[in-house]
Amino acid sequence: MISSAPYLAELGYKIELKESYSYYHGAIHAVIKKQNSSGFQGIAEIRRDGTAEGMN
Repeated sequence: MISSAPYLAELGYKIELKESYSYYHGAIHAVIKKQNSSGFQGIAEIRRDGTAEGMN
């Protein structure tokens, strides 16, 4: 993977590299209504311990 961090640093941006899957980055937990069948589907961020649930 090519990183744009060196280029952005040259432009004057302050760059702070973070570890993959660190708690610094945001997370999404979501529930969606299924379009092709009844019910819902929950999706949880793998970096967190939360859950997403749906109920009919």
